[in-house]
Amino acid sequence: MPLIAQEDEIREVPLYLQIATRIRHKIASGELKAGDQLPSLREGERAWKVSLHTVRHAYRSLQESGLVKTSDRQGTTVIAAADSFREEYEESIEAFVARVARTAETRYGVSVIELANRLTTADRYVPEPVWVVECTDSLATSLAEQVGRWSGIEAQPWVLGSVGPIPEGVYLGTFYHYAELRAAVEGREKEPLFFGVHLDEKNLSRLAEAAEKAGKLVLLGVAGHTGAAIAEDLTRALGRSIVIDLQLTTQPLLAISGIPDGVPVVLSPENWDRLPADVQRSPRLFQLVLRPDESDLLRIAQRVGWPGATAPRARP
Repeated sequence: MPLIAQEDEIREVPLYLQIATRIRHKIASGELKAGDQLPSLREGERAWKVSLHTVRHAYRSLQESGLVKTSDRQGTTVIAAADSFREEYEESIEAFVARVARTAETRYGVSVIELANRLTTADRYVPEPVWVVECTDSLATSLAEQVGRWSGIEAQPWVLGSVGPIPEGVYLGTFYHYAELRAAVEGREKEPLFFGVHLDEKNLSRLAEAAEKAGKLVLLGVAGHTGAAIAEDLTRALGRSIVIDLQLTTQPLLAISGIPDGVPVVLSPENWDRLPADVQRSPRLFQLVLRPDESDLLRIAQRVGWPGATAPRARP
């Protein structure tokens, strides 16, 4: 089966739902038939220009709907035939409205009257300002951009320790800085909301290759719990066969000069931002690239009331 066409690249958010919906429609239309194989995770990553995590999330959603199955040897294969649910795409407007009303009642406990009220105000939704709070400008900006792309809501970065208080709004942060963010907004009406992060798979793949050659890597962290937490995440991702030498420093340039050539160096966000741009381009230096956990963003979206949030399916 050829790869899903490039013109089907996903530009809306949340990305995994867009991918799953496109594939679901192809099954319903008969373009994809039972027994057809979907692109591998790597092929989907390249074709749709998203992360492996997003492709995996989309395929898991389809599997939980009974449309595909995944195995280590055969990859992800379509198991549903078009006729099994094509009526969903050919129903009348009356049938569609009735189905939506039933789903609202059974899945969310929302009455027909409440559903109607929500529909009449949906296009007038005005979001509160969203602040993504992190320890450095580069990481706060990166995460704010990713949250914004996922949610369709404008998210703005805020750096812990900035002069003045954080403006009013919705406060989002990673669990790395749970205590610091709670302290920063203490006394505010709204409690901060937190999401998990995972290491970017492309960056991790390059790091794993370099670390395997050297047999170790050096992590330049800063004092406190964050360095140890990052080391733990790297160990989980790379395996315990890779020795991770955690060094705590606020002078990364000096620390790098004492590390033997050929040993890859990972820098915490704080230390990465302390390096000159020309030093950052060194192939043995790795910035810690983090991606938000989409299931946590979905939970936050439902709690805050962002439009387009859908309930996650229970895993079997």
